[in-house]
Amino acid sequence: MYVFSSGARRSKDHVWVTAGLKRAPARLLRSASPHGGEPTRQVGSSRQRKCLATCSLPKRAAANISNAERARKARTGKARGKGYLGEAVARAVAPYATARVAPPEKQNSQGRTLSRLLDKPLFLTPLIEYNETEKARHLSRVTVFEDFDIEAHSGYITVQKTFGSNLFFLLTKTKNSPEKAPLILWTFGGPGVSSLLGPLLFNGPLTLDRHGRLGRVAPSMGNLQSFAHVIYLDHPVGSGYSFAKHDADDRPFSKSINDSVNGIDEFLRQFELLFPEFQGRELYIAGESYSARDAFGYAYRYHRNSGDMKNSFKLAGIMSGAGLIAPFVQAANPAQFLLNIGLVGPEGRRKFDEKFRQIKDAVKDEEMLVALLLLREVFSGGDGHASSLYQNVTGYRHRASALHSTEPLEFTSYRVYLRSDDFKKAAHVGLNATMERQKSYVTNSLYAYDAFTDINDIVQTVLENQRVLVYGGNMDVVYPELSTYRFLMTLKWSGEKDFKRTRRKPYTDASGTGEVVGYKLQVKNLTYALLVNAGHHVSFDKRAAVIDLYKEFVVANTENS
Repeated sequence: MYVFSSGARRSKDHVWVTAGLKRAPARLLRSASPHGGEPTRQVGSSRQRKCLATCSLPKRAAANISNAERARKARTGKARGKGYLGEAVARAVAPYATARVAPPEKQNSQGRTLSRLLDKPLFLTPLIEYNETEKARHLSRVTVFEDFDIEAHSGYITVQKTFGSNLFFLLTKTKNSPEKAPLILWTFGGPGVSSLLGPLLFNGPLTLDRHGRLGRVAPSMGNLQSFAHVIYLDHPVGSGYSFAKHDADDRPFSKSINDSVNGIDEFLRQFELLFPEFQGRELYIAGESYSARDAFGYAYRYHRNSGDMKNSFKLAGIMSGAGLIAPFVQAANPAQFLLNIGLVGPEGRRKFDEKFRQIKDAVKDEEMLVALLLLREVFSGGDGHASSLYQNVTGYRHRASALHSTEPLEFTSYRVYLRSDDFKKAAHVGLNATMERQKSYVTNSLYAYDAFTDINDIVQTVLENQRVLVYGGNMDVVYPELSTYRFLMTLKWSGEKDFKRTRRKPYTDASGTGEVVGYKLQVKNLTYALLVNAGHHVSFDKRAAVIDLYKEFVVANTENS
């Protein structure tokens, strides 16, 4: 929660925190995030007044602040000094300077003004540009995590002003050697799907159960925050809660790995201004599913043009989980895999192979729209409510894993929770935000321009110059892991021969149960792991095992550096 003073007392309706001027309800201070409109006092510098205009502060709120200042000067005969409570604190408590805010059932007009402020998204870029970073950090704190004694921050960073392109992020901080702990940027593909799957279902300090209850994860499940600071980024623009204000055409949305890397680079530039303690820190880029391409793309640019990067982070490695790194038609055709595990017979395999032959021909003829429509027929169904080929042949309604014919209930709870007003307020996305509202724009743009582009050269270059962890599940239907393994076998790099002749070794659960959780091999910069009984959502199916892989990959490098 925000710490504005050292004293507090409880009244009948709520806790009041002493803040020098008046008393404000701790409940509101903890949940308050005047998103993009936190008042800056009109008294003071022209820069402060410009920031006030930039933040689009409601006139009534601005008037309240000015009136409060005039009343205070009338009582004391002098203006408030700059050091009074600190500038950030003075601004943060300004809405409470003239009156106590009543409980919801007794709200007055000023309470309604505050409520409107809380309903808006928190845009951090204006505060960063005007060097109001202390204030930005206070406003971005996430109370739902602080309730569990976890420091977290969230909000929007504008990466492209022309189209109003804003990336949403959630940062969770570790308490384990925080001044030295590395930083992990974790993203999830889809494309267009929110990366909040990470902190709430896959690898964060909190988790949702199938009944929608939020709680701390058990120690045996592990979490990335135990050894690293983690940024969960809804990327590229249009994914999850990230959005572009001007979406009349496809110009705001990524069409290539290069576009996506531009967004990450600009985000990190502003992020290290907002959190200067991370400047020059070791950085790991983790991408699951489609986002694995962006992890490789960032590492490729870092190696080829490190002097052109806008941020000062030191790239220490990348992680690719169940990723689309092989050529698409090779990676996404599940025919052989489904036949091997018995979900389809020879006739079913023939149908899949025929569809993917048509997709391959469409790509060859550069008819990307045709390829996308054929792909939807295979996995997403046709017009209206027609079933997909996958559903018709296998009977499964859920495609991510051969382990589940229907989607696990935790994912339903997750979507309900992310769309709740409580979460929207806590995460500073604004009550009017719609999760994945622009997902179709992202999908169409990437599949039209990027998805069918081979990245062999990028992967080979990265393997030569950067530490890489590639992992996946043996029950992945989206990108069957056998396809990824075969792709790695074809790459031309200095570890090619060793990779082909090195045998995978089984490895067991780190808890000491002796259970085999996967098979692993390491050649030069590459660590490859196949996890058993895990599907496309490998970090959900084998959470502890994946976190152990991350920890070994990150901590071993930190100790050797």
